[in-house]
Amino acid sequence: MEFFLPTMWTYYPAERTLAGLPGYRWARDPRDTAIWLITALLTFAVAALLALVPSLLGENAVVVWLIVALITLFGIGRVVMAIVRSKRIVRSATGSPLRRRHSVAYPDGGSAAVDDVVARFRSGDPAQHAPMPDGHLNRGQLRVQIWTADADRLGLVAVQRGNEAPELIDVDGPAYDRMSEALERGIGRWIRVRSNSTV
Repeated sequence: MEFFLPTMWTYYPAERTLAGLPGYRWARDPRDTAIWLITALLTFAVAALLALVPSLLGENAVVVWLIVALITLFGIGRVVMAIVRSKRIVRSATGSPLRRRHSVAYPDGGSAAVDDVVARFRSGDPAQHAPMPDGHLNRGQLRVQIWTADADRLGLVAVQRGNEAPELIDVDGPAYDRMSEALERGIGRWIRVRSNSTV
């Protein structure tokens, strides 16, 4: 699970920064909201069927009601998720949602590593965009996340070192087109981190 509440990010801390920028805001995602609510309704339906089947009651009544209670709690959890998790960042001017296209972390969080990544995307040269160095999904001092508002031909590259505020690079117009093509081809890959790794 990537996150539970909008203020508790595990893999993508830059989302809070992006949502707080002028011109961006949180908006409810109708699709995600509908999915959570539909699963909640299905869960409640299963609980109701179990409670209404007389043959299941009797000596096993306590067990059945315990199962019904647990399923009901699961359904309530789906409703909570529909409220707190079904959000996305959109551009205030156009309503276009930001889509996270790539996220990678590197163990080296030094200034040289930050400067290298920033220079890649500020160059506007697609040959510099890819391939990105191999990295990890979320374990590392330097995190790079790429977001796009496809309808607006706008990209945002967030480069974050540790808990510092991420540096943001706007990529628009033809530069966005070139970056989007690189993302479609595969801009980089993750390598697996062993459980005992200290990265």
